[in-house]
Amino acid sequence: MYEKKIRGELAEKFVMEFERDKLKEYSFFPIRQSVDDVGLGYDILSYDSDGKEMFIEVKSIKNNSFFWSENEIATSKEFKDDYFIYLVLFENNKPIKIKQIIQNPYNQIFNKNL
Repeated sequence: MYEKKIRGELAEKFVMEFERDKLKEYSFFPIRQSVDDVGLGYDILSYDSDGKEMFIEVKSIKNNSFFWSENEIATSKEFKDDYFIYLVLFENNKPIKIKQIIQNPYNQIFNKNL
């Protein structure tokens, strides 16, 4: 459990840096929401280049898998295309890259086969 918490912290900081770099030419700044409220269903509030909100859930992947809670699933369903999962790949216990960004994961997982 401790290792999972540490990996989660490192992954969130890694994504925060990625989002800061992405937005450095704009007047938008990402906010790490998970520090104040872990029950929101996402970790980071960020923006696209037009200022549209992005609700980002950060997942550190291990053995090509991750855990997605019921609350996160419900939040994804609510925010639709504004909700993203960032999958962070680790090497030697350090985040090295964002392996994949999944937009509207609820639709990708639950509605794709309809």
